[in-house]
Amino acid sequence: MNTQELFTHLKTKYPALEFSLEESTDYEQDGLHEKLIAVVHEDIAIVDVYSSSCGRFEADPLTEYKIQPEDAVLLKQHNKVSL
Repeated sequence: MNTQELFTHLKTKYPALEFSLEESTDYEQDGLHEKLIAVVHEDIAIVDVYSSSCGRFEADPLTEYKIQPEDAVLLKQHNKVSL
């Protein structure tokens, strides 16, 4: 699934959540898509839904951001983040 397809899928499946496209040049990792998909939570763009909004702790995507596990995996793969 490309960036736009995943972005549209998430916006359709989770209409109560806000998603944004973030420049991947802000992140230091090879092989990233031009845009990363973030969920906006408390005015913070989160590209790793397995991380707390402060970025210091692990988080459960369903509990923290209301994102189902299968979609959290898609985001993780797209944004190339790891636990």
